[in-house]
Amino acid sequence: MDLRDSIKTVSDSINDGGYAIYVVGNRVVKNEYLNTDKFIAESFEKENFKHLFTYKRNINNKRMPLKNSPANKKGILSNTMTEEFIVVLRKT
Repeated sequence: MDLRDSIKTVSDSINDGGYAIYVVGNRVVKNEYLNTDKFIAESFEKENFKHLFTYKRNINNKRMPLKNSPANKKGILSNTMTEEFIVVLRKT
């Protein structure tokens, strides 16, 4: 709900024809992949924005491990974020 409220506040401050650009990583929580980039695009579309495109790129030279153990059980590993998504929208 906080992200949705934030998007509403941001959209109110952008003039018609203006852009919103968000850079996000999609997390995995309790083995569920969260499509945050899609949520952002859909939420802005409800605020009269047009989703222009989402650019996906790899996170290179990451300082965090590529895998972790979210269950804290030896040998059970899960991937961490290795990609980021740049969501570009324009207010109509």
